[in-house]
Amino acid sequence: HFGQYAFPDPGLFVTPNMDEKKAKFITSWLQTRESWISSILDKGLPAMSGQQWRDFLATGFDRLPEASQTKSAKRHQSIHDLLVPVSSDPGVKPRSTLGDPLFWQGISYPPHVLPQDVVRQILWELYELNFAQEFLSLDRRACEHLDSKNSDELLKRHTLISKCFVTEAFEF
Repeated sequence: HFGQYAFPDPGLFVTPNMDEKKAKFITSWLQTRESWISSILDKGLPAMSGQQWRDFLATGFDRLPEASQTKSAKRHQSIHDLLVPVSSDPGVKPRSTLGDPLFWQGISYPPHVLPQDVVRQILWELYELNFAQEFLSLDRRACEHLDSKNSDELLKRHTLISKCFVTEAFEF
């Protein structure tokens, strides 16, 4: 998965001034964050390219994809299929964008109105999550004799690597 990310590249969210598109990306990420992380833990969703992440974050999850065959509709459908329903836990689902508050660390915020320090925390978490995933990928690549189908071996490596970090980036 060269050039692909298990989580969105935080660079997608960074601009000198927060514009409407970047605010939409952060809103979409917060609406799908719990479901995405749960899915990675359950089934290990595939990594996506930067363009796929842009499409994913630009998709509105408050409406079903339209049935037309336009390129845009097909892209929306593929992104929708990737996430909904993605979790085996029926209680974990994307949040609606129709006025529902956004949640970050137990605090609710109105949609598209996040304080700068909250945006920084979200970006920090994304950097940590991506770094942890990249570190695991590098370790698997470096271990020539690691059987990637053996979950016990993978868990041992995961446990060893997680001790390198003070944060809980490996715990999601």
